Amino acid sequence: KVVLYPFHYIVLLDRDQTGQTLFLRSLAKGVAKHRGIRGIFVHTDNERTDLLLQEGIMRNDARKRIIKETNRRLVDLFAESGVGAVGMQWHQMGKIDAEDVLTFHNDPRTRIPHSTQLILSNLGDDSGGVVQVEHLAEMVSNTLALPLIKVNATYLDGIFVQKERELGSSAVQGDFTGSTTIQNINMDTWNTLDHYILGA
Repeated sequence: KVVLYPFHYIVLLDRDQTGQTLFLRSLAKGVAKHRGIRGIFVHTDNERTDLLLQEGIMRNDARKRIIKETNRRLVDLFAESGVGAVGMQWHQMGKIDAEDVLTFHNDPRTRIPHSTQLILSNLGDDSGGVVQVEHLAEMVSNTLALPLIKVNATYLDGIFVQKERELGSSAVQGDFTGSTTIQNINMDTWNTLDHYILGA
């Protein structure tokens, strides 16, 4: 196992969520409430890629552009909530070989300040190729032995709603262990995540 102290959890952001500024602001405000923990936020592109495709831009170019824009936007939204974050693309940090083994060639401990969150995209190379975002998040979680979290919330027609939780109440009970199983939580649990992870 690779230990990259002091990260405490991985968050998977799906394609719908990365396109929702209101959701991302709520997520960042939750991070601002956490004390003594920090996370790695794994994301992909969003629906703006499809809009660029309609303008005649090649898929890889469109996806690369939107992934990088999303990475910068997440860093900015975190900053608005007073949360320090560093954005990186996956190909800058590690690789997954043909045998599906993940390795890191950039140790975040040498580049990221102690209290800063890591915003990590699934951009696999500089030509616009990507790693499937759920697969990347699971592999990072497994390699670092950190819990993989999905905040089941979204905005529908301008209204903030909780998604149906898929895995019962294990996350609410504080069962945060390193696993490739996604632990689905609601926004209330997200806002007090430090309590569940540190047992505060």
